[in-house]
Amino acid sequence: MEPLIPVHMGKHTVKSKFSDVRAIRNFMHTPRGNFKTLMAVVLLMLFTGSSWLLKSWSPHKTEIVQIRRTRIGVAQTDGMARRPAEELPPCAKTMLYTLRDFAGLGSELSYYGEAAAVASMLNYTVLLDDSIWNYGKLSDYFDIPPLACRPPQNWREMPRTRFANVGVNEPDHVWANRDIDVSYSGYLLQHVDSRAIDTHAVWNLFNYREQRTILPAVQNLHHSVKPIFDAKSEAFRHIWKPNKMILEEVQKLKVELNERMLALENIVSHRRSSADFDLDSPMARRLITIHFRLGDKIIENDAMKPAVTIGIKPAQGNPHPFFEVVKSYVPDWKTSKELPVLYILSDDPEGALKMFEEYQSFYPPSQRFPLIVSPKTISISEHGHLQSKFNSAPLDVRKKLATELIRDLTFAVDNSESIVCSSASNLCNIMFLLRGSQDLIGPTGSCRSVDVRWYPNYMIHPFNELSLNMTKDREKILEMIPRLATDPRNYIDL
Repeated sequence: MEPLIPVHMGKHTVKSKFSDVRAIRNFMHTPRGNFKTLMAVVLLMLFTGSSWLLKSWSPHKTEIVQIRRTRIGVAQTDGMARRPAEELPPCAKTMLYTLRDFAGLGSELSYYGEAAAVASMLNYTVLLDDSIWNYGKLSDYFDIPPLACRPPQNWREMPRTRFANVGVNEPDHVWANRDIDVSYSGYLLQHVDSRAIDTHAVWNLFNYREQRTILPAVQNLHHSVKPIFDAKSEAFRHIWKPNKMILEEVQKLKVELNERMLALENIVSHRRSSADFDLDSPMARRLITIHFRLGDKIIENDAMKPAVTIGIKPAQGNPHPFFEVVKSYVPDWKTSKELPVLYILSDDPEGALKMFEEYQSFYPPSQRFPLIVSPKTISISEHGHLQSKFNSAPLDVRKKLATELIRDLTFAVDNSESIVCSSASNLCNIMFLLRGSQDLIGPTGSCRSVDVRWYPNYMIHPFNELSLNMTKDREKILEMIPRLATDPRNYIDL
């Protein structure tokens, strides 16, 4: 049994009109409107200095605060003592969550984290069934915290009710998996107010009309979905507790990458030996992580609807937007004596490295960022991760690949000054959740998505569909603009 201690993440709220996706769709859907008047308003806004879209973040005072971030790549020692089962009180409410046998690591853990967040909100103890998981056991990679209560003796086989009523008259013992995500996603939708839908719609409209290719920093995570992000972040930090084997792999990777940094040319400061180098030691140079997903994710995103229709096609597979965001973190990159090192975290490290080297080849040598990648000891596909090939590989091969991936993600979260990736990727969102919302909100956030905003899993499709419908409705757009203009949290840098 793989248990999870329930974590309190907020009080149950009254069910809102947004708790059912179909209700939202019906509430927001309107016929196609005429855009002539709307375009006049758009042009007026674009050429008026007082426009809410043209105001930068600077008029709204932003205080830069040193973030004290909790490391995830540490030995789990506190609170891990296990009491005898007979000394524990019985679990009053349990949710049995089953990991499936076909999806990717990031996808499966994202659904699990979402269900765990909802379970904690509703005071369920999560019991995990990973008997058929295509990656092995969760304990192969993570330390599993002990339960605070005693589950039913036949917890796996006992009769359970499908989790569906999102906390309203829910029975004491329920089950869930990724196939019924609409039920726990529906509960999370109760925590999204209408401003979230409105802001997504306006953003998508102007993004599409301006053919924007890079998401502005202040659009990473909107305040209206922050409660959902924080709940998932807390759940993920509870799940992501690397075990001793993973920590040893992270340590070896850290030493190897630090040695590569020391070997790079033009080092003028921060030189240090890797002797006695441990998980808490700072890297020899500033490090920016770029997560660059290739493989089957490119094919998946090429067909992504309706995101493509509204102009937010994910930027994976193209180095340009990633470099543009990196440059925003290094404003003196053209003259700097020591550029930060870019750690390319990819399912095809050598292929990604070649693409980034070719992209930089047009710049003078002094303006090229040093590049490093993780060593990859095993590969089952030529151009990145293919889930179908992974699922057909022997279990020991799958576990080796999973170990390297979890190692790389843990290293990146703990040792990167900044993280640049695409929120269309589950792995990108996992890193965001592990870093915390303080790293995503505002123009000084250390984590950036290059294309789409953070979204809570399945909800991106309703968000995009609703936004697409709303951008066709001239009256709705005109109605929402004055209201959004009064909220400084909605301002963006163009």
